[in-house]
Amino acid sequence: MNAIAELNDHVDRSLLIVEDDKPFLERLSRAMETRGFAVTSCDTVSDGLAQSHMVKVPPRAPAPDASQRISWRAERRAQKII
Repeated sequence: MNAIAELNDHVDRSLLIVEDDKPFLERLSRAMETRGFAVTSCDTVSDGLAQSHMVKVPPRAPAPDASQRISWRAERRAQKII
């Protein structure tokens, strides 16, 4: 199932979008509203945290940076060799 289909299946149709690029934030918010979501948009992390009372699931951990991914891959390769 793709991500849009998964979103469409949720009973709770509220979204909190935090993005510092205002044109992208506005466009994404409008796009999600046209798909039937109740969007709350924030352009700063502090505003997003102030709105976080609506968050029901803990936020995802930030993605590792490139050096962490490279070292993780090297460790995985080393484990396979042994």
